[in-house]
Parts: sequence; structure tokens; C-alpha cells
Amino acid sequence: MPTAIIIGEPKYLGLLVPVVIIFYLLPAGFMRQVFLVAVSYAYYLTFPVRFFFVLLFLTMMAYFGALLIERVAERPGRRWIGPAVIAVCFLPLAFYKYFVPLVAAGAGDTGAHWQLSMAHIVLPIGLSFYTFAVVGYLADVHLGIMPAERNLLRVALFAGFFPCVTSGPIPRAPATLPQFKLDQQFAADRASQGLREIAVGVVMKFWIADSLAGPSAAVYGDLANTIPLEKLVATIFFAFQMYADFAGYSLIAIGSGRLLGVDLPDNFRQPFLSPSLPEFWRRWHISLFTWLRDYVFTPVNFHLRGYPKLASPVAIFLTLTLVGIWHGAGWGFLVFGMVHGLFLAMSTLTRGARESLYAKLGTRLEVLDPLRILATFLIVALSLVLIRAQTLSDAVSIYRSIFSVKFLPHLSNYMLRAEPDPALGLFRHIHMKENLTHIALIAVLIAGDLIARSSALINRFATPILAVVSTVCVLTVLSQLMFADAPKLFVYFQF
Repeated sequence: MPTAIIIGEPKYLGLLVPVVIIFYLLPAGFMRQVFLVAVSYAYYLTFPVRFFFVLLFLTMMAYFGALLIERVAERPGRRWIGPAVIAVCFLPLAFYKYFVPLVAAGAGDTGAHWQLSMAHIVLPIGLSFYTFAVVGYLADVHLGIMPAERNLLRVALFAGFFPCVTSGPIPRAPATLPQFKLDQQFAADRASQGLREIAVGVVMKFWIADSLAGPSAAVYGDLANTIPLEKLVATIFFAFQMYADFAGYSLIAIGSGRLLGVDLPDNFRQPFLSPSLPEFWRRWHISLFTWLRDYVFTPVNFHLRGYPKLASPVAIFLTLTLVGIWHGAGWGFLVFGMVHGLFLAMSTLTRGARESLYAKLGTRLEVLDPLRILATFLIVALSLVLIRAQTLSDAVSIYRSIFSVKFLPHLSNYMLRAEPDPALGLFRHIHMKENLTHIALIAVLIAGDLIARSSALINRFATPILAVVSTVCVLTVLSQLMFADAPKLFVYFQF
């Protein structure tokens, strides 16, 4: 089997250059489509070959399923054709992502042989992402939002475009499919923007996320021997690691697409600067959340319109629960989604009362924004324990530790004393004084988000920022070439 090519690693960046050059040397249209389909499939085939057949199956379902839905649009029973085709498209995802792990986990000692057999069935890379892309396209055809695409090559590119096939962003057919005509001319400004996005993405993934991964993994792998404060610090590290990892990947994918004349959807907009949970979910994994908003929240909200006070909260709770289930089949993922669904539903129900209270007190929300941002971040970071912990019982033990009476003595010990008190326990894996590098990386990430949020700062410091980011990107790539033993998969590859 060929060695897997991980997007953003030096091998990928080295191959991207000739792909872009050859792309623009070819005639617009058909030849470029054939070339990019070949490149995309060759890229995906660097992963286990059996994964490719799942992608091919869903591509054929997208093409022929959309034609079938459109053809029977005026015939009896047409209401059920679209949902039936969509249900078939969900079968691989249901089997690999939910049936296999649940059966393997439930086999127990009596089903050891079956459990071992199921363990060899691995989730195809990117299955959740291109399944949602295909299902969204079929739903749009079924709802009459767009016509079925007659060009098989365009559908193949929509489902398997190499920058985003393995880990998003999730493309939407009305905006993305027309771009695969591939008749764009080379534009220097687009290329420059794409290169900047790739540079920032590489820094976020290989410089920040990978650096934060080690301490977090060490603590979560040794929970019995770590103190409460160390668990909290590791959890905060993991939150920033996950953000830098997935946002970095998304920027590399978006920048790669832009170099080839394809605009992929945004996936992150400084989510950790959000002053509320609803705002956070409008800025985190945007392509997934907007997909669920359009195909889950809106229909549920519409069908419950007879219950105006409950319609939105119920639809929100269901949508966020599906966000949790989308990430995995374990109980932790389900509880993660339900917790966020409950918080967002409560936020919707209490919005009027809160706004009335602020008005009576004469309090401007802008004044409270720093505290609201900190509170939102802590809620999100602590909820990620449910995803990061190996089991739900591990997550519960972490929460008990962090919220125990021992936490405050530990905090004061490490913040106020010159030397830590061994009687209260010591940091085993995250040494605060020695690991200032990790704190500095988080500070860089926050500073980058603050600058990105302000157009005035961007315009003022665009040249020096680009110079610094480009230099760090080059150094990061060179260090990967010289010192990396093996490419590190992105966190979201497992989802």
C-alpha cells in the first residue's frame, strides 16, 4: 500500500505545486476535470484501497440518485424516492461509524472472536464529510433547490475533491458544484490569498497543535497519578490543540482549493472569542453546523411550528445532540451533544428575560464581553473532556477531580508559592515553569484570532504578519522534512 499522504505535510505541499502548474497548463473544462479527478483518486488511494470503494459507491449514488430523484419528480410516490436514496447513502456511515464499534464494544468476553473480527473493520478516512456532502446535494435536488448535475466528473470532484475529501470542510452543492466547470483563469491575487491560508494552516497544525498534543495526551493517559490542576491545564491545552488542528487543516484545504480556482466554505471564525455558546457554534465547524441547521434544525422547527415556545429549543437540542453523535458512537459523544443542546436550548428560552434584566440594570453587553468570552471558553473546554476521555467513567472522574475541594489549594500552591508543596501533589507531565513554550503558543493563537477579528489591525500589520507567518511556515516544513518520524494524523480524521 502506498504511504498515506497527510494534507499539509511536506509531501503534500511538494505535490501541490506541480498539480497547480499542470492544472493551469491544461485547457479549461474537460481536461482539467479529468486531471483533478485522477489526482483526487490517486491521493485517496494512498490510504487503504478498500476506503476508495466506499467513496466510489457514494459518488455513484450522488450521480444516479440525483437523476432518479429528478426524473420521478412528477410521478406518484415521488415523496419517498429522495428519502430512500438518502437512506441508502447513510448506510456505509451507519455501518462503519456506529454498528461496528457498538457491536465490538458490546461483544464482551463471550464474543471475543467476533470482537476481534470487528476490530479490523476501520472507519474509512473522511467518510462522515463526503457522506454529508453527497446527502446535502441529494436533499437539494429532492427539495427542488437545484437541478441534478449531468456531468459525472463534476459530481466526482464534488464528492472527492482531494483538499477536503479526508476531513472537510463539507462543501454545499449549490455553491461548489458550478465551480467544477474549472474554466477559471489564473489570478495572482487568489493565488496569494491561497498561499497565505496554507501558510497559516501549516503553522496552526504543525507548530501549535502538534506541540500541544504531547502534554495533553500524557495527562489523559495517566489520570490516576495527576493532580486536579494538571487535569484542568491538560484540558485547556486539548481545547486549543483541537482548534488549531482542525482550523489549520481547514485553512490548508481552503487555500489548496483557492489555488485551483475553487472556493470552499469557511469552517472557523475565531470561535474562542465568542461571548456566548450560540455564537460559538456559529463560528466552530461552520460547514457542519450550517448543514445540520438547514437539514435538521429548520425542518424540525417548521414541523413544530404549532408549539412556538418549544419549537426552537427542541430543534436546537436535537441538532446539537446529532453534532455529538456525528463525532462518534460512544456515550461521551452523545452526552457532549446533549449538554450543548441543553445549554443552547436554555439560552433560547431565557434570552428575553436576560435582555430585559440587562436593560433594567443599564448594563452594556460589550462591557461584560471579556468575562462572557472566558466563561464560554471554559464551558466548551470542560465539555471536551467528554470527547477526549477514553470512557465516560474517566470523564466523570476528571470532573470530580477538577471540581473537588482539593482544587483551590492546588491552585494557590502553584500560583502564590515560590516552590510547590509536595504534600499537595506535583505536576507530573505539564511543568508550568519549564513548559512556557506551550503557553506562548496559545498566546500566539489568541493574538492571531484578535488580529483576524480586526480589519484595521490586519491592514496595519499585514506585511510584517505575512512575513513572520511565511518564515515560520517555511521553518515548520523544513523541520518536518528533517526531523519528523511519521506524519501525525489530524484529530478530526477519527471523526
